[in-house]
Amino acid sequence: MRTLHPVCLFALTFVTAPLIAQSPWNGTWKLNQAKSHMTGDTYTLTKSADKYHYDGGSVQYDYACDGKDYPTFGGETVSCEESPTTLDSTYKQNGKLVQTTSRQLDAAGKTYTSTSTYMRPDGGKTVTKTTFTRVGQGTGMAGTWKRAATSSDHVGTFTMQVNGNSVHYASPEEHATWDGTLDGTPAPVKGPDIPNGLMVSEKLEAPNKMVSEAAIGGKVIGRAEDTLSADGKSFTEINWDPAKPNEKQTFIYEKQ
Repeated sequence: MRTLHPVCLFALTFVTAPLIAQSPWNGTWKLNQAKSHMTGDTYTLTKSADKYHYDGGSVQYDYACDGKDYPTFGGETVSCEESPTTLDSTYKQNGKLVQTTSRQLDAAGKTYTSTSTYMRPDGGKTVTKTTFTRVGQGTGMAGTWKRAATSSDHVGTFTMQVNGNSVHYASPEEHATWDGTLDGTPAPVKGPDIPNGLMVSEKLEAPNKMVSEAAIGGKVIGRAEDTLSADGKSFTEINWDPAKPNEKQTFIYEKQ
C-alpha cells in the first residue's frame, strides 16, 4: 500500500472540528513530526509461489512482481520489481503515477528501509523515509513488519473552517477538499490522488473532541479521535485501523 502524504492521509481523512461559534479550530494547521509518534503499526507480506499477499488489516490485496499493474483499493494499482534483498513498487491512482517506493533489506534480514517519492498534485515531490523491523519469522521481504521510524522532507499545511454545523477543509498542495457536517453523516473527500469512494464522517463528543471514521465502499478503514489543546494552539490526533485497535498512532498538529 502506498504511503500517502501525512497531511493527505491523516489530516484529510480524520481532521475534525467542534460545533461552536468562532471556532478555535479555524485556521491553518501543520503536522509537527518531532512531537508525533508515527510508529508501531504493522503489516504482513506473505509470498506464495510468485505472488505476494499484502495484509494491512482493513486493506488487503494480492500482486506479483511481473511488471503488471494489480488493483489494491479505491482505484489504486501497484506494480513491482524485486531481488533477494530489494522490493521496488510503483503506485498509480486511476492510471496516473503517484508514488514510487524502494525497499532495501539489511544483511541480517531483520530490518528494511524504504524511500517513497510522492508526486504531489501541485507539481512538487515529497520524499518519505521509513524503517521497518521484522516481527517473528520470515525470509526476504516476506513476513510481518513493524514501523520503527518515519520522516518526511516536507509537510504541507491545510486549512479548516467551521460555519455552524458545516466544516470545510482544504489542502492546496494536495488539491484536496472535504465538506461535511458534524452530525456523523458521511461525506466524500475530493482530490486527484484521493482513493475512489473515500468517505469521512464526524461526530461531536465534546466542544474540544471529535470522533471520526473513514470508509471505502461502506467498509471502515480508519478511526480517529481529535482533541484540541486548552490554549487552542495545537490538537492531538489518535488514529488507528479498526482491524488493529492496539496499534494506535499519535499526531500533533500546530496552528500556524
